[in-house]
Amino acid sequence: MTNSSGPDISETTQGDPLDTGTSSKAEALKALRSWIAVEILSPDVHNDGKWHDLATNYGGKLCTTSLENSHLQETPVPLASDPTPWPSEMSEQIFLSSPSKGRKKSQSQSNGSIDLFSYDESKGKTSDIVEREAPQAQPSHNGQRQKRNWYHIVLGALPAGKSIKALNESFNESEDTLPSERLQPTSGKIIAATIILNEWGLYVPDTLAIASFAWGLGNMLSTGDASLLPDWRAKQTFINSEIEDILTQIETGEPPHPLSWSDLIETSDILRDKLKIPKELWLGVQCAIVVERERPPPGDLLCSLYLNDLETAAATLNRAPTAFAEYMGIKKPRDPWNALKDRSRISNLLYPGMFPLARWPGPGLHPLNVLQQAAVNNICYNLSREGLEAVNGPPGTGKTFLLRDIVAHVMLSRAEHLAMIKDPNMGIGQINLLDFAIVVASSNNAAVENVSLELPIRSKSLDESIWLERGLDHFGKLASFVLDIPEESDEGNKAWGVIAAKLGNSRNRKNFFEKFWWNESWGLSNWMARAANPDSINLASKKPGKLEEHYPPPRRPEAMARWQKARDDFQQALDRCHKIRDELSGVCDTKSIRMKGEISIPVLTEQNRQFTLDLESAKRACEAASIDVQINMSRLEAETAKLTALTSNRVSEGENTNAQIQRISNNIDQLQTSLIRSRKRYLSCATERDRLIASIRHNDRVIATVGNEKELETNQEEPPQSSLGPKEGFWSLPHELFHAGSPWNEGEFKAARDDLFVASVNLHHAFVVAGARKIRSAIKSIATNQAEPNDWGMFFLIIPVVSTTFASIGKTFNNLGQGSLGWVLIDEGGQATPQAAVGAIWRSKRTVVIGDQQQIEPVVTIPPRSTELIFRENKSDPKKWAAPEISAQSLADRANEAQGHFPTDNPDLPRVTGFPLLVHRRCDKVMFDIANHLAYGGEMIHATQPGPSAIRDLLGQSSWVNISAPSQDKWVEMEGRAVTIAISGICERLGHIPDIYVISPFRQPIRHLKQMIRRNAANQVGFKGIDRRKLSRWVSSNIGTIHTFQGKQAEAVILLLGAGSGAKSSSRIWAGKTPNILNVASTRAQRCLYVVGNKREWENVGSFKIAAKFLPTIDAKSWLSKIKDDQTNG
Repeated sequence: MTNSSGPDISETTQGDPLDTGTSSKAEALKALRSWIAVEILSPDVHNDGKWHDLATNYGGKLCTTSLENSHLQETPVPLASDPTPWPSEMSEQIFLSSPSKGRKKSQSQSNGSIDLFSYDESKGKTSDIVEREAPQAQPSHNGQRQKRNWYHIVLGALPAGKSIKALNESFNESEDTLPSERLQPTSGKIIAATIILNEWGLYVPDTLAIASFAWGLGNMLSTGDASLLPDWRAKQTFINSEIEDILTQIETGEPPHPLSWSDLIETSDILRDKLKIPKELWLGVQCAIVVERERPPPGDLLCSLYLNDLETAAATLNRAPTAFAEYMGIKKPRDPWNALKDRSRISNLLYPGMFPLARWPGPGLHPLNVLQQAAVNNICYNLSREGLEAVNGPPGTGKTFLLRDIVAHVMLSRAEHLAMIKDPNMGIGQINLLDFAIVVASSNNAAVENVSLELPIRSKSLDESIWLERGLDHFGKLASFVLDIPEESDEGNKAWGVIAAKLGNSRNRKNFFEKFWWNESWGLSNWMARAANPDSINLASKKPGKLEEHYPPPRRPEAMARWQKARDDFQQALDRCHKIRDELSGVCDTKSIRMKGEISIPVLTEQNRQFTLDLESAKRACEAASIDVQINMSRLEAETAKLTALTSNRVSEGENTNAQIQRISNNIDQLQTSLIRSRKRYLSCATERDRLIASIRHNDRVIATVGNEKELETNQEEPPQSSLGPKEGFWSLPHELFHAGSPWNEGEFKAARDDLFVASVNLHHAFVVAGARKIRSAIKSIATNQAEPNDWGMFFLIIPVVSTTFASIGKTFNNLGQGSLGWVLIDEGGQATPQAAVGAIWRSKRTVVIGDQQQIEPVVTIPPRSTELIFRENKSDPKKWAAPEISAQSLADRANEAQGHFPTDNPDLPRVTGFPLLVHRRCDKVMFDIANHLAYGGEMIHATQPGPSAIRDLLGQSSWVNISAPSQDKWVEMEGRAVTIAISGICERLGHIPDIYVISPFRQPIRHLKQMIRRNAANQVGFKGIDRRKLSRWVSSNIGTIHTFQGKQAEAVILLLGAGSGAKSSSRIWAGKTPNILNVASTRAQRCLYVVGNKREWENVGSFKIAAKFLPTIDAKSWLSKIKDDQTNG
């Protein structure tokens, strides 16, 4: 909805609610207002500035102002005298149906004339889903629906570079304060306003869209007051009303006429004045784009997609759902603890009774390790009703595995409720299916696709024993069709079920429903229609589709029989899991004393290590204090002897003698005081020494006692199932061995949990088949954009997981209120600005945020000083709330009770995260060591199995390729040539394009390298035998800045540094000031990493000191020595 006005938050800062509320709530509201201000100033830039991309987005074409200009690539700006592409006059019939004075929308006409303004979007599909089964457009004489022309008008635009420069200057932002790698656009145009006209050139009411950036820019240039920015919504409503009155010609008192370019240009100038934009920044009316549709297209949304949700969250803060209240710091963690050290708490989480009864049987059926399973158990227990949990997942530590087990747990929970229903065709009763909805959200499509595109694939998500031997299938053929998997693909690469849907933006939603629901051969709509009513007359003559051929819809008796069997199988599997888990809990109870003793051993051993070091120090202190005592006693004896001799042998009472006596007496007094103090110091040191000795002996006795108890237990007969528990000594294992373990998560219990997952899926499938009638109605409502909240519950019953970006969640679930979605799983939370996640978390009952603060920081387009001023003027602390330093992961981490305390250079200030994962299974040792020492305090555990690498065979071991060459800004041509030769040589030697990423901290080297490779390939310099189209696609996807590759991995990575000799040092300082860039680059590489750049310039810069420490240095000639090619001069 274009002009959906968000709630008014201006009054929220006044009156009783905050005056009587907590200070944390007031702080949260100030942060929300600051985020709103930031989003208002976030522009949508069209880089080409010619509007071709906009026409493509609309699905239309640009209208040229005259035939003479039709051949131009550059779109000419309309002039007042130019003819319009719509008629300049209206017919009498159109006049009769036009809006009367004071009215913006007409009612349907009883005489059958065309109604240009009235349509009911709620009665049919909207353009962002599909155009099928829509409300009937006005029929033509032959009864067919007609498409009509609609015109998108760019009513005003701004030059991006000049506008952003002016905005920066309003914040006193200079070039010196901007980051080295600026993310602000310097070219292109920013749309300031758009409208829609119908085929007769009349304004379509409520389609005026004004960019929040345009208003925000005018506000900052005219007032300089960033605290006024959150008032945008109220100002927008006022300006919209005035401009719409002009466009609808209400105040003229005359019948409306088609708008001319002159009318539009005049309106554009009026709008500029109201937005307070300087004339030199206003580009005026830009173009018209015509689209053919049956109904009016929705107006544009020219403000941040997060604004509505931010305003709503601010207005409803006093009744915020628990997860959102915790995210905003309104509810604080009660009892924080360090999961890296507290094995007692970890053992409580790994108590068998804490395990979810179902687990996801992934490839290899490997169990989760200690911290993965503890995190899952912690989430499932703490979020049994509501709340927020955060998991800190460094790269390669199995975040996806953890997410899959949460999905299995939620599916089981829903299955337990479904199993109580006797007849699915009668509905779900009082079950709130939305409580089991799972939405995976992130700031970019790549992150959510890791889940939505992998969960349905057999070989990527399930063990072969599950999908092949047991034939687990939930409309797998349909899932393969939706995912465009060719029928000739290997069986393992096909889908096993419609387990996840990638929705999000309008294109994704439309593509999904076209395939999943409406497709004639594969769509579930026809299948469900036949399953719900197999005797329908409409279906009798209709040939069954492919989906019906593969999954013949059963008649009701067979469907009910399948349902009863699925219920019985599920209940049996559930009972078995309960029985085994109860038995294991009993075994755990009998071993609790030994377990507590074992848990104490690492603690006591660590204490003794520290005590021993302290004891040596105490002994040295005692020795030093003892020496001080002896020295003071010797000096005191000497001075006393002097005094005795002087007083007993003196001959006269002269002044000199008296002075000597006084001086010696003073010395004796001082020495006596020093002796008393030195004795006290000695006694203190001796007391500490004796305490440490006693503590060490006590700990030794406890450790010995635990050992004796172990011996006694080994001589006793162990109860049944005890062999499934942790082996003796497990809880006292060293760090690496302990965290690689999987206590209680093996054997019969693991197999029973796998079986229960299979039974849960089968139960869901049987319910869908038996309850097709009611389910079809719900899914159709969603597919036609008429969904009620409960309809989404049915959708999630069929497809348990929906993925979307944060930017699209408000549109996808626009009718779902706060706390309505059962589960929101946020992936790559470290990449997301804190405000981006607000809409998702506000709509959720339970939120899990998974990510890593040490990976890519959130991308921001507003410079740091401007950001700081925005927050300060809204009385909020940017250090606590503002990106890029603060992310969605940061806020979730600080709300978590279970934490990870990672060492830093300051031992008193550890880096605190959410629940930590440690066991790394992606990178070989060198890359792991760089990341572990750079970002994780040496706490991560390396568990990657070594493997072959053809790239490493050609380029050698991971190394720093030192190239000392002049730099043109950030581009070093010799570095680019070396990388081009390396890639070309590998291609030719292997006969195909290698699995390798080229990453740079800067955009300029990436741009030049892409040009160099494409130019060499076009000129046949290297890359012999390589398909140029495939190479071009590889260049586009595998060469980029660090942001391109978050969540991805490749066999090898080349980190192209650039910014060498002659470049500004500020560029290198920017790249190395945080661990993020080097950490992401090194952890994308599975087998080898090559840092290419001037080592002398980079080796002492921030995080790159670590790379210089772990990577051997090699020159470019030696690096390329194994590659024999003829392009060294390319």
